[in-house]
Amino acid sequence: MMRSIMRRLSGLLPVFAAVGLLPVLGCAAPELPSDISLDTLEDRMAQVMDPQREYRNAHSYIQRQNIEEKTLFSSKLNVVEVRFQRPDRFKVTVYDENEPQSGILSRDGHAWSIDYRNGIITELVGNELAKTQVMLALGHPDNDYDKLFRKIDMSIVTIDDDGKDLECYKLVCSSGLPGSNPFIIYVNRALALPKRIELEFELDGRKIRYVNNIVEYQNFGGVRVPTLSRITDGDREYTSRVVGYLLNPKFRDNEFQVPDFDPVLMEMKRQRLKRR
Repeated sequence: MMRSIMRRLSGLLPVFAAVGLLPVLGCAAPELPSDISLDTLEDRMAQVMDPQREYRNAHSYIQRQNIEEKTLFSSKLNVVEVRFQRPDRFKVTVYDENEPQSGILSRDGHAWSIDYRNGIITELVGNELAKTQVMLALGHPDNDYDKLFRKIDMSIVTIDDDGKDLECYKLVCSSGLPGSNPFIIYVNRALALPKRIELEFELDGRKIRYVNNIVEYQNFGGVRVPTLSRITDGDREYTSRVVGYLLNPKFRDNEFQVPDFDPVLMEMKRQRLKRR
């Protein structure tokens, strides 16, 4: 289950770019020293993506995206919903046919993976907790790179963008967590918009290479959000589309509580699933 959740969290990275916080990993192109500082780049990105600071000052938000996985003979669609409330409450839920399947809940320095199908809750601890918190922190409205990462190297590279050369700032962001590869960010040098994400991580003993190409941006109110991305994740391919985005919604008092699954109802649900 943790494998599925980490894949979905990776799929959320283009949406978290609303504050310009995105990870990407290495290319073989020649690198030149950056001509601006990290603070200057962050200021430019914020001006382009959040000029009125509506996102950075938000006390809560909700976003929904469709993630379609295509294979040679079929396709599968999941909906991923993210709910955030200050100071550090996150709820990420994966839906299949409007039924919650899995999720991550994080609050007060703790996090849990939730299997809604089987009514299983697992508290994340140690390195798993630390990695999840870093990933979720990318979606915090007022986090900056230097608040999240121990070391950041910045340079200028030219990448291939659908057959065309595109100059980008490349940020190599190291969290310092054991066994973690650096997050790397490619930002369009002319537009100050995140363009491509690459990340390598290990799950179930296999190395996975994640590549996310951001295709389109759209304005939601005063915030510019990446709304269409093409993603390859190991041997899988996805299309991610943002279908809903709202700042400062009001949530129920129990919205970020760990769910309490009724064992009788869960057994009835399991029996229904078996009969399908």
